[in-house]
Amino acid sequence: IPAYQRLGNITDYYYYVSQYDREIRYQDEQFKILIEALTKFGIYDNDLIIFSADHGEGMGEHNYFFAHGENLYNYLIRVPLIVKFPTKVSGRRKDFVQHIDVVPTILETAGIKTRHRFRGQNLLKKNLNKRAIVSAMKDRNAIILDGIKLIYRASPQEYLLFDLKKDPS
Repeated sequence: IPAYQRLGNITDYYYYVSQYDREIRYQDEQFKILIEALTKFGIYDNDLIIFSADHGEGMGEHNYFFAHGENLYNYLIRVPLIVKFPTKVSGRRKDFVQHIDVVPTILETAGIKTRHRFRGQNLLKKNLNKRAIVSAMKDRNAIILDGIKLIYRASPQEYLLFDLKKDPS
């Protein structure tokens, strides 16, 4: 464990992984409490529920430990996005989506009309328009199209190309 990430003198990688797992377990427990409350009050079955995260976590991949915000590898930008809305759709999407899809999903589901145009799409539609998925931060940009991902870093200049269909990690 790099010195900048250590808690005191603890250097055991698995200690940190167990702490992270504990955070995940706590979040799961809190989410369960929310779902139980919605069910108890009789509103779970009719509610649109969206659950996501803003970023993943570096767990040693590419020598990047317990941090985020420094690169655009999938372990940091591929996050859970769960949408529950009864009678509309079910199953798991195989296509790539992004957080900009959340607002159009909420607005259309709620029947709210707006004159604003959004780049995102309603996730409850069975077939989304094919489009590029874009991520950007600091001096890095990434684009995914048809399962091919390109990461560009400006300084020092670097291009990384991935085939996510063959190697999603």
